[in-house]
Amino acid sequence: MSVPPTGGRRRVSRLVRSLLVGSRKRCRASGYRLRELRPDRLAPTVTGFIVKASGSFVPALLTGAVIAVVAAVLYMALIDQPIPAADLAKARPAFEG
Repeated sequence: MSVPPTGGRRRVSRLVRSLLVGSRKRCRASGYRLRELRPDRLAPTVTGFIVKASGSFVPALLTGAVIAVVAAVLYMALIDQPIPAADLAKARPAFEG
């Protein structure tokens, strides 16, 4: 019960290629799904889950308040000086079109 070497190798390489192609497609699909997790879609979903689990809007509002406070503290801690006007002038054409 021996398998000819060429036929077996061909089957294995075909199998490996199909697995690699499948994994590449899965990675691309995951990237597309992660790109869809925008805050304007994620916040209402998380709020809905919190309201459904607790039966009240209070925990959802407290969660939003905590996130806002953490963002403000990080902003104050990480931003130490304004952006120089020369850098803004260089960046402006990229944003205008």
